[in-house]
Amino acid sequence: MPSLVATLKGDDPIARLSAVKALGRFGPMAEQAVPALIAALDDELEAVREGAVLALAMIGPAAKDALPALKALQEELPIGFHAKDAIRRIVLGE
Repeated sequence: MPSLVATLKGDDPIARLSAVKALGRFGPMAEQAVPALIAALDDELEAVREGAVLALAMIGPAAKDALPALKALQEELPIGFHAKDAIRRIVLGE
């Protein structure tokens, strides 16, 4: 998992996208990646940002530190829909 987190900080947008998708598949076991996923919410590539939101949703309650950043994205289209779902999943543990 540390290599995936390091990839999120790299220059290759395709590698960053692959990393967020892979981290999401780890679910709650990816809790250590939450800070890097929060940072990825500001990525220049929309697909990476959306992937980070989806990964945080899959991590669930262990991603509670991401709530302020996700709340800031709620009104932004098209990512806001996914941000609202992630917030629900983190808060309710779904």
